Amino acid sequence: MALILVLAAPAASAQSYPALHDITGVSSFLNIRQGPGTGFAKVGRFLPGDTGIEVTGVNEAGTWGRVNHQEQAAWVFLAYLARQPDDPDRPLTASFRCFGTEPFWALALTQGDTAVLTTPSGPDQTFPVGMLAAASNRTEPWLLDMGAGAVAVIHRAECSDGMSDRAYGLAIDLLTGAAPRTLMDGCCSLAVN
Repeated sequence: MALILVLAAPAASAQSYPALHDITGVSSFLNIRQGPGTGFAKVGRFLPGDTGIEVTGVNEAGTWGRVNHQEQAAWVFLAYLARQPDDPDRPLTASFRCFGTEPFWALALTQGDTAVLTTPSGPDQTFPVGMLAAASNRTEPWLLDMGAGAVAVIHRAECSDGMSDRAYGLAIDLLTGAAPRTLMDGCCSLAVN
């Protein structure tokens, strides 16, 4: 079984981002806006009961959260979002995905047990990864040792996919194990959809 090592770094605060949120206290809909304020144009909406909304950052006042909507970064009023509880056994969610361009590739962690690396040169590579971190250890960056020489480092950072106006809160550097070894970088998302 492969192992995920956690590098020593300052502990992440309880309010660090990105983080998943659920809609709360909304009877009809929650507007998604171009900027952090009611004076910005509406670009979409969330509905009551929507869950797993990834907030990638907040404005200086901490009142508006940045989310990705369609192909752009947008903003929602945080008073109507409830942060999902952090799992003390995992510094990241049980399922997340990372991706990059030039070449296009994807790394998906599903249910915290397996990572699947998809590259243009195929075929998909599957790696067992085990637990992300010991209980009460919420440090970063996270080093994924996927075996066979493949290593990924995930850390909190502003990240752009270079193909859209979306904004992500996690970045990844991935060194493939297969010859020729390739260093790829990209972004990660906690949202599974």
